Amino acid sequence: MVWKLSRRRDAAAMQVGVGLPRSLRPSGNKSGITCVADVPEVVLLRYAHIPKTVETVLAAFQDDPIEGYVFRPPDTNGSPRYFIYEALRRAALALSFKEYVKMRRAFTVNKGNSVVLHSPAFDDDAPHRTPSRLESLITRLSRICSTPQQRRRAKEWQGKFTAALEKHVGPHADEFFSVDGLATHPAFQGHGYGSALMNAVSALVDEVGCRTWLGSSNPVNQVFYESFSYVAVAEIVLGDDPDYTGKPIVALLMIREPKGKSSVCEKAAL
Repeated sequence: MVWKLSRRRDAAAMQVGVGLPRSLRPSGNKSGITCVADVPEVVLLRYAHIPKTVETVLAAFQDDPIEGYVFRPPDTNGSPRYFIYEALRRAALALSFKEYVKMRRAFTVNKGNSVVLHSPAFDDDAPHRTPSRLESLITRLSRICSTPQQRRRAKEWQGKFTAALEKHVGPHADEFFSVDGLATHPAFQGHGYGSALMNAVSALVDEVGCRTWLGSSNPVNQVFYESFSYVAVAEIVLGDDPDYTGKPIVALLMIREPKGKSSVCEKAAL
């Protein structure tokens, strides 16, 4: 989410959070960091990694509770429109990753087998980017091809999560980075890829002293994020759809306080 605030920003602070953190930047090597034994190599995501990244995200979230509730409700079963919808969704993901690559706001391990997306603080003053014709077309077609249950549940999810953000982040949005997504392909889980990426983001935000928020769509991951000093500040409970008969689905909004340096974000906000 991009928060539109009227407060004037310091121009130098606007660049905070772009690229690899200083602790991971190589000397004379543009491809990434020098790989230490048993430590996964974290590099900036490249355009060539995008096809693999799309597959990674879809595979990683295959059994995710929110994914099943919102994107694969019962009325998608056997629906010919669902296959078109999924193809459009892949295209939309690829275009989204393209923007993260362009803005240098995505890290990866193993060329797309694990990825983290992030947005820096002060992003609200960035020039508004008009969606391309292709993006606008994909958005329109996705709405046409979505099912009634998908539309209802997406509206529920977006509404409740936005409300939680406005309550816990909105008043101080200029102090926050955000982790917009973290995914590791199931075939590569358990090798420390996700931890390496989260450490990279933590190093980035700790350089400037900004707080960070993320949304966890599965409470099973709460302990993992807590190991990086994130604290759950809100639960988002889904299941209002009249056709849903399962247990309530819980997502978390989590916040991390900065460590180390005094906050550049706070100084710039004065």
